[in-house]
Amino acid sequence: MTFPTAGNFRVACLLHENMEGVVHVLDASQPLPHDQTFYNNEATAEKGALLTDDIPKQHHHTRGTVSVGAGEIVSTPAGSQTLSVMRYISDAMTVHVGDTVEFNADDPITPHTITFNTPPANITLPSKNVTVDADGALHVILLSPSDSASSGFVQASYQDRQGRAQSLPGTTRFRVTFAGAGTYQYFCLLHGVIGMTGTVTVVK
Repeated sequence: MTFPTAGNFRVACLLHENMEGVVHVLDASQPLPHDQTFYNNEATAEKGALLTDDIPKQHHHTRGTVSVGAGEIVSTPAGSQTLSVMRYISDAMTVHVGDTVEFNADDPITPHTITFNTPPANITLPSKNVTVDADGALHVILLSPSDSASSGFVQASYQDRQGRAQSLPGTTRFRVTFAGAGTYQYFCLLHGVIGMTGTVTVVK
């Protein structure tokens, strides 16, 4: 982006809550507070801190489940602070042909997707081969590792809806039945580039 005038310009992500920043544009005659090397080092340090942060190990009582992200909201006198872990918990799983794996949205802050191979044109919506179970959870059957499917955006509800029909803000559970053997790779369309990926190995 080019900034033709001096001033403070606010920037925000329309998908991620509290992901905001400000670009301070100085007049061309004013010196910058730091050189580019300083900012490069600062970005590298922040990236390292994020990628080495401990991932909470969450436990589900149901066998064959994957937690899609993790997050928490903490209230303070100044407002609220949020934390999201951009990872699948139990991201490497082995199941038998015909088994169903349920992906549960555990992040109340940030939306994610569970995507196999080619994404749909509208990444916010499920792909056309996805159906809806009686309890409102989404469901897809994959015949081989080359099949494509995507959940669309999944995000934890504002209150506990386990075993109940879906409620706003949207889909919280995505089930995948694996009808053929092989290694199935999946990723989040929003956060796969920073390592939010997983595999399901299906054996006979």
